[in-house]
Amino acid sequence: GDGWLREGWPVDICYEIVRMTFQGMVGRDTSLANSLHPLTHSSEAFDSELSWHLQQVLETLSAYSHPPHAHVPPLSLLARRNKLSVSQKCALASQFATQLEMAGQWQSACYVCLSSSEPAPGDTEDAREALTAFGAAQIRGLLCRNLTTKGDGSITVPGVGRLTAADVAATLSKPEEEVRRWFAEALAWRVRSNRGPHDSSRRIFQDEELALAMESGWWERSHEL
Repeated sequence: GDGWLREGWPVDICYEIVRMTFQGMVGRDTSLANSLHPLTHSSEAFDSELSWHLQQVLETLSAYSHPPHAHVPPLSLLARRNKLSVSQKCALASQFATQLEMAGQWQSACYVCLSSSEPAPGDTEDAREALTAFGAAQIRGLLCRNLTTKGDGSITVPGVGRLTAADVAATLSKPEEEVRRWFAEALAWRVRSNRGPHDSSRRIFQDEELALAMESGWWERSHEL
């Protein structure tokens, strides 16, 4: 009724997907990037939760292989024909990760960025490198802004499980030792930001920062300290 129209948003993203699947029949072209925009299914322009999850589903469907001469479901065909560019994929993941971080769910934001860094079938080497660089930069930034205690080099994601340094390293094609250094680097930044210039415990904080900077391989800062 009119009350629902006023309170909700009268556009269903399923309609956008159907229109994209059979766009030759409806006489109007559309794109996956436009269909995944939050305003196609919500009145909140920056709520990217559904958009990101749907993009992940479609990307998974595009990778599913069917036996020769088998009937290929329309959604699988859609996923193969309509893909986000690397920049669009990174932008969507970054927006959803920011949304999660602002809600205090930075661990989930790490999971989103890591999942979005995995290359899709058919991606070029340049695309793979760009996705890896995106994932590494995002996770390092999230750690530096949010990590507060020294643990075992893992991130516990609610509802998902633990992301170990080995998991992150494997996805981003990085040495595990390098990923572990990111955790020490983040804590070094945390100690540095918490230490005031006239703090009575300045030397203690400085020694702690030095130890973490050396552990992370941040040699320039180590020499300064």
